[in-house]
Amino acid sequence: MGVALVAVAAAAVTPSLASAQDESLPPLGPQALVAAVLGARPQQFSGTLEATSNLLGQAASVLSGVQSQQGGAQAIPEGTATVRIFRGTGPDLRLELLDPASERDLYVTSHSVWLWNSQGEQALHVVAGPGASDGEPERASQQFDPTLVAQQLVARASAHASLTVGPNTFVAGQEAYTLRITPTQAGTTIGSIQVLVDASNDMVLSMSVTSASGQTALAWQFTQITFSPQPASVFAFTPPVGASVTTRSLELPTSVMPMGQVVPHVPTFGTAWDRVVELNQSQLGSMLGTGASGASLEHELHLLEQPVALANGTQGMLVETTLVNVLVLPSGNVLVGAVTPSVLEADAALVQPAG
Repeated sequence: MGVALVAVAAAAVTPSLASAQDESLPPLGPQALVAAVLGARPQQFSGTLEATSNLLGQAASVLSGVQSQQGGAQAIPEGTATVRIFRGTGPDLRLELLDPASERDLYVTSHSVWLWNSQGEQALHVVAGPGASDGEPERASQQFDPTLVAQQLVARASAHASLTVGPNTFVAGQEAYTLRITPTQAGTTIGSIQVLVDASNDMVLSMSVTSASGQTALAWQFTQITFSPQPASVFAFTPPVGASVTTRSLELPTSVMPMGQVVPHVPTFGTAWDRVVELNQSQLGSMLGTGASGASLEHELHLLEQPVALANGTQGMLVETTLVNVLVLPSGNVLVGAVTPSVLEADAALVQPAG
């Protein structure tokens, strides 16, 4: 699983999962609702969420056809999935992708991060890399927990967006407020974001992201949730005897994209919604890694590349998705952001020459 895409992978639900409007809640203005989300106290819970992704849009059929011919599996998250989530104290987090064909789990505690795939009995042990601190599991937990990703997004997006409150509703039996966030900056591929907030504890129970073209690209929503203390045994993982175990170093994350993805310390351009990061090939490979299916996410990006002329007379390779676009520069470095291709091309002129 690619580190930058895991939080996004648990993302998207059909709107029908939210039930009818709830008229009993006291009215809240958008700023008050944002303050409530940002001031929410951590909750211990277990639950199930429905997640779908339409990141690739029309490119999905192209990529699917190529992968079928090559006999491989698609690694970029696409389609619908059911995820079981357990949240304990501190960084304790467990995610289970409910798939009848295989068991794929994430375990995060204060001292370890594990990814398990029963298909091929593969275990990935993620350890803190150079410069990382003892708080690395906490940061990993924040990045993988969709409720915290949504909370972080609200914090970063609210100062550069139009905020409105929609109809009250119910999510997984919980009374909830609706907050809509619409970017006011030009150049972003994000049209709007909607979050449904539990009226009892201010936790985000649903997030959906609509592209500037009007497509629902990402979203997730709880279908069942129970708030209660979780035993430590829920988060414990020991690789089965005979399993293949790989240890990988995780760099200290210091930059955050508009969608809440955390990236290593790298050059950035723009601010807020039009932020773009520059990665070299090593950093890109470390971020994307390998999909849960064993397929290479970096390889799939290359399959979608299209040539584009740059202002300095050279040629780059552009990868367009519904939200996140990637521009591969002649040097091999890449620019990544939830921005239009024109923003990436303008930022390419600002990149310092190699050497």
